[in-house]
Amino acid sequence: MVDISSSMHNGLLGQPRHHRRSSAECRIEATALLQEKEDLTADQIVAFADLTSKADTYMALIHDDVRKLWVQRQLVELGFPVVGSGSEA
Repeated sequence: MVDISSSMHNGLLGQPRHHRRSSAECRIEATALLQEKEDLTADQIVAFADLTSKADTYMALIHDDVRKLWVQRQLVELGFPVVGSGSEA
C-alpha cells in the first residue's frame, strides 16, 4: 500500500509531479519580474500590469535581449515612445 501511495503521489516512474502555476500566480510573478528586470517608468509598469494576458509570454522569454525587445514593442503598442536603440528587428 505504501508503494502504491508513493507511486501515485510521485507520478509515473517515480518522478515528482510539477505544480502548474495558475494564471494569477503567473501574472503576479511576471509583474514582479517586470519591475525587477526592466528599466521602466511607473506609467509603463502600470500599463503592463493591465496586460494580464501577456504574462505567459513575458515569463517564457528567457533571453534578456529578446525579452527587452518584446517589452519595448509592447510599450510602443501602448502608445509609449521608443526608448533606446537595442537590437530591434
